[in-house]
Amino acid sequence: MVYGNYMHNTVEPVSSSIAATLIMALMVIMWLIFIAILVFTVIGMWKVFEKNKMPGWYAIIPGFNIWKYLELSEIPGWTMFLPYANVVFIFIASYRISIKMGKDMVFGIINAFYPFIGLMILGFSNTKEVETKKTRS
Repeated sequence: MVYGNYMHNTVEPVSSSIAATLIMALMVIMWLIFIAILVFTVIGMWKVFEKNKMPGWYAIIPGFNIWKYLELSEIPGWTMFLPYANVVFIFIASYRISIKMGKDMVFGIINAFYPFIGLMILGFSNTKEVETKKTRS
């Protein structure tokens, strides 16, 4: 019995240099997206701080910007040091700031999950400043 020389659907392996080039290109694109998100978040936070009579440069200092962002929403700044709970507090702060600046609940949720979009909208739109205990008295 002759079974013959059956041709299976084989794919030629991609050379390792092409694969490495594609992976590096993907990594560069991911880093560019990350940098763009970071820049949009800092610009938006800068404008939100200025709109609420705080120095805009607070937005560029890592850690301190989160502390002031939490205080803007009347959450104590030290809560940023609580592991895992700090993420929840930042979500709550984003939601509260959106509501206090005159946006609706849906926008507050969007700002909590996508702050690089929400902060830009809050910073550059005609929203009012956050009314805190300090500004009420």
